[in-house]
Amino acid sequence: MSNSLPLAAAFLAACHGPPAATPATSSPPAAMLAADIGEAPSPPLPPDARPPETSPVPALAEGGGFDKATCTFSGKQLFGKVQIVTAFPDVKVQVVDAFPDVKVQMVTAFPDSCGKWQAVEVFPDIKIQFVQAFPDVKVQFVTAFPGT
Repeated sequence: MSNSLPLAAAFLAACHGPPAATPATSSPPAAMLAADIGEAPSPPLPPDARPPETSPVPALAEGGGFDKATCTFSGKQLFGKVQIVTAFPDVKVQVVDAFPDVKVQMVTAFPDSCGKWQAVEVFPDIKIQFVQAFPDVKVQFVTAFPGT
């Protein structure tokens, strides 16, 4: 049994080579690491081959799918026949007094332009849920001049 330590050291030396005398405070450069595993270090990518820079700001902070030009949120139009639901909405809406995404006018007929909503119970164009926090879209109810 006393011979097992030299045998283990000889096995490790045969597999990994003799122990290297490197200082513990510094790490070897990437070229040395690549040479240790038998690969050549890869050259840096040219600027046009690098992936595009992405914004660190999440998509929700940038508008999160609300398109002011087309008056849509994630492809759903923000006008037409609207059904108010408590679960599984197409769009979560918060009612605000200032700085809305869309000014909404409730109408009884022809909800055919941005911000005109007609309340229905069946066959809606869009289902909305009113929330107090974390909305998809902020709306302000008006009596005239609906839209963005």
